[in-house]
Amino acid sequence: MIDWNKYKITENLKTVLKELDIEQKDEISNMFEYYLTEFRKIPINDSSVLHNPVNETIKETIDISGDKISCSRGCSFCCHLDVTVSELEADSINKKIEENNINIDLERLNRQSTVKNYSELKYQDRRCVFLDESDSCKIYEDRPISCRKLLVTSDPDLCNTAKYTKQPVKGLLNIETEAMVSASMNIGKSGRLSTMILNETKIKTNNYDT
Repeated sequence: MIDWNKYKITENLKTVLKELDIEQKDEISNMFEYYLTEFRKIPINDSSVLHNPVNETIKETIDISGDKISCSRGCSFCCHLDVTVSELEADSINKKIEENNINIDLERLNRQSTVKNYSELKYQDRRCVFLDESDSCKIYEDRPISCRKLLVTSDPDLCNTAKYTKQPVKGLLNIETEAMVSASMNIGKSGRLSTMILNETKIKTNNYDT
């Protein structure tokens, strides 16, 4: 069985592992090791190879559950959360920034990067720098899997951390997706989105009053 202390894994996976028996933990360990091996084969700047199996698993989760996902375009409450990305994803996003001349608020990105506890930031400072004026994602096709896996089924307003400190949010959780996300976190470096993006020196700024 894997010594999970040697790896970075999602908080969801940590919680799940505490509730499983040895046989179930072995199954997840095998799943994690499989994706870890597969993801190490991915070429630099090609996060689609990482995202495609995640997208398939997410679709299966939605189809099997039969639940309606309440997230929609312009609903950006979850875009105020602390997001972890892999080095592969950060490289892909930085490439997207350069190719599409995407302007972002570098001052806010710096504030997000330097704070120890993300919840200490003001709500507007927690806002993702990749949201445009209409609260749509500028990098939607390249968004991290930490964002993709958020499948909310309850009222989206409950995701508003400016109103709710203990969000009674309901959503779908897929263990295989959590294993994929965790595996990706151990391919090269991984860390907070703002910190990983700031490693790119060609970022342009745009100070939106949002």
